[in-house]
Amino acid sequence: MSFNQTEIQTQVNQILASFIQKATGWEGELDPETSLINGGLIDSLSLVNVVVALQQNFSIEIGIPEITLENFDTLNAIYQMIENKLGVGCAVCEFSFF
Repeated sequence: MSFNQTEIQTQVNQILASFIQKATGWEGELDPETSLINGGLIDSLSLVNVVVALQQNFSIEIGIPEITLENFDTLNAIYQMIENKLGVGCAVCEFSFF
């Protein structure tokens, strides 16, 4: 299945909203630049569950070295990481074979 940027953002928002609501009871709109980890909306256990949900939803692999603050602290960071993995919005993408 292929995804466009809007579909990626919508699905990431749904996944994150679900985990945040379950973990904190918080309901509402998330700003794409809100700090999810440093802001206390996602803890380490929730992050692991988010990673699993993203992998399953988008049929991607997220390696342990990729689970960083840089890739997961904001929605924009998560969108970018997934878009890069899926080659969305990328005219010429680099592929690593090793």
